[in-house]
Amino acid sequence: MKIIHQNGYSVDELALYRHTIYKNLVDCAKALIGAMRQFDVEPDDSRNRENCEFIMDFSVDPDPHQALDSKVGEAISSIWSDTCIPRVFDHQNEFYLMDSAPYFFDEVKRIASPDYIPTEADVLRARTKTTGIYETRFQMGQLSIHMFDVGGQRSERKKWIHCFENVTSIIFCVALSEYDQVLLEESSQNRMMESLVLFDSV
Repeated sequence: MKIIHQNGYSVDELALYRHTIYKNLVDCAKALIGAMRQFDVEPDDSRNRENCEFIMDFSVDPDPHQALDSKVGEAISSIWSDTCIPRVFDHQNEFYLMDSAPYFFDEVKRIASPDYIPTEADVLRARTKTTGIYETRFQMGQLSIHMFDVGGQRSERKKWIHCFENVTSIIFCVALSEYDQVLLEESSQNRMMESLVLFDSV
């Protein structure tokens, strides 16, 4: 909504998402490596065994101004290019991986460059855990619209009741790609079924 109705993001605002995207990238890589181990898929390139160990031991620097270690970008790029990856994705409905993971893996060299500034496309694909309720206000023609973004995690849903007073519309979004995916919080629970149950409760 900010991109469509509020003239998008300034360079400074885009830069604020850099740390989030670094964390998304590394978390996705760790999830992929975790799946490789879970399903006994060994890298076809022997060098990627060491790359996997390096990524699993790596933590993103909490300093939001600190660039990502270039070695991380090289390691993830090499792992993502390994010919074993399709065998991991044969099990993609059995482990949690962000929908945007392939995008970030494909863009890893740009993201790991020292002067990286996120694009709006990067920001759209970034995932941050929403805790609390966030309000966005914008004009659409003669209408003044107040939109509230609420956390989707189970622990956040009890806070939704505070938003329902005087609400005229609810936009309930479900990703079609979730039909064969599992929850981050509970790996035995299908994400589409969870969304349907949640929709009924709303």
